[in-house]
Amino acid sequence: MKNCLPRSLTSLLKEISKERDIPISTLKFNARVLRELGLIKIERESNSNVVKLTELGELVLDLIKDDDLDEIINEIREKVRKLRKKLYKILKRLNNSHLESSASLIDILLALFMKWTRIDHIDPKKNVLILSKGHAAPALYLVLSEFGYIPENELDTLGQIGSRLQTHPCRGLPFVHISTGSLGQGLSIGCGLALADRMRGMSRKIYVILGDGELDEGQIWEAAATAANYRLSNLIAIIDRNYQQLNGSTEKVKKKEPLRQKWRSFGWKVIETNAQDYRAFLLAISEAEMTNHLPAVVIARRDYEMSEKL
Repeated sequence: MKNCLPRSLTSLLKEISKERDIPISTLKFNARVLRELGLIKIERESNSNVVKLTELGELVLDLIKDDDLDEIINEIREKVRKLRKKLYKILKRLNNSHLESSASLIDILLALFMKWTRIDHIDPKKNVLILSKGHAAPALYLVLSEFGYIPENELDTLGQIGSRLQTHPCRGLPFVHISTGSLGQGLSIGCGLALADRMRGMSRKIYVILGDGELDEGQIWEAAATAANYRLSNLIAIIDRNYQQLNGSTEKVKKKEPLRQKWRSFGWKVIETNAQDYRAFLLAISEAEMTNHLPAVVIARRDYEMSEKL
């Protein structure tokens, strides 16, 4: 499909309606939705309106057509199953400390690394990853091992005295730019890095992974306001929305919803997706990366019943 479609929107819809026997009112509604989603745009050319795919629309079209994507998604599923089995084994000797938080994060991290290496074909180190929910460090270690950044046999040293792999990530490991563990600090650090990169003219993205229980911290919302104030479009927050925190359900400990409206009111581009639908998650990250003039947050929701089984 060409980026510039050869017809005006009206004539195009009329032709599709006639060929497919679909009411034109239905097609107009769908066209409006596509425009609202940022997939198509209407431009004035030679005294007529011309339909064009946006950059995001081109990406969606490529994802739909990309036969390799199904292979990548299947590979993510297989790796998630394999790494979760390893996680249960490793954390068993640590009394399953933060098991659920780590288990729910594995697929998010895997999907990110698979996107960078297999879809974007870039060196992951060109981006910055901040694990603000530092107690899920075991998930990060497993993914780093899977991609060859740390030896697999080093995973057996997790939590031991003298090991690089502590129960919270310590600076010095690959992709660990800052030691984390004190909840609520990661997004503030991300703001500082994103602002510094802009001042230096750097084009990399700063990804900050937050736990939904971590949103209880006031510093998160101070950082959210700061990012919007400086329009840090190179900053992407990813919320692991598993509905669980250390002492129970997030909605019982301290109600988090409505998350979309809260982040939007702070001036962020908000993208909601299903964390277990890897195609949708990859598209959500791509949309966040293309957001201009605003910081973006991806709320990666999980089915509540599924989150209890992790």
